[in-house]
Amino acid sequence: MAELASSLGSPGIRVFGDKIQPGADRASTRRWIAEGLRELAEKTASLGVKAWLETHGDFASSRETMLILEVSGRDDVGVVWDAANAFTDGKDQPLDGTHTFGDKLQHVHLKDLECRESRWEPVLSGEGQFPLREIVAELERRKYDRFVSFEWEKKWHPHLAEPEISIPHFARWFRQIAQSR
Repeated sequence: MAELASSLGSPGIRVFGDKIQPGADRASTRRWIAEGLRELAEKTASLGVKAWLETHGDFASSRETMLILEVSGRDDVGVVWDAANAFTDGKDQPLDGTHTFGDKLQHVHLKDLECRESRWEPVLSGEGQFPLREIVAELERRKYDRFVSFEWEKKWHPHLAEPEISIPHFARWFRQIAQSR
C-alpha cells in the first residue's frame, strides 16, 4: 500500500490499532500497535510516505492514540482523527482531538451523528446532534491546513442514504458553513 501511495503522491497511509484481542491486555496491545507503527514508519520513510494511525476501536480516544504514538518513538507518525469514532468508541468530547493532536493531526474524517435509542447513528451532514460546525470552526481557528474528508459508512449501515444523495448533501453543507464564516 505504501508503494501505491508513493506512486500516487500520497503523503501517508492510514492504519488502525483497533481491538484488544482475546487473552491480551491494553498495555501489551498498545506496545504491539506501537511496534507495528514504528516498523511501518521505518519501511515507508524511504518512499516518502508516512504512517497515520486512525482513532478507532479500543484505541479511539485521543489520549490512547497519542500514547501509541509516544510508545512508537517515531516523530514522523501522524493521526487520522475520526472525531465521531473518538466520541462514540473512545468517549472523547467532540473537540478533544483538536486540542490533543497538535501537529500530529494529518487527516480528519467528518460525519454527523444522531442519538437514537441510546445509540449514536450516522445521519446526513448537518442533520444530527454531533457538533460538526464547531469541529470545522475549531480546525480553522487552529489554522489546520491538511486533509479533511467526508466519511459515509454505508457498508456497515446499509439503511443509510445512497452515496448519490449523501455526497452532494455533504458538499452543499460544507460550502454553506464555509460561506457563513
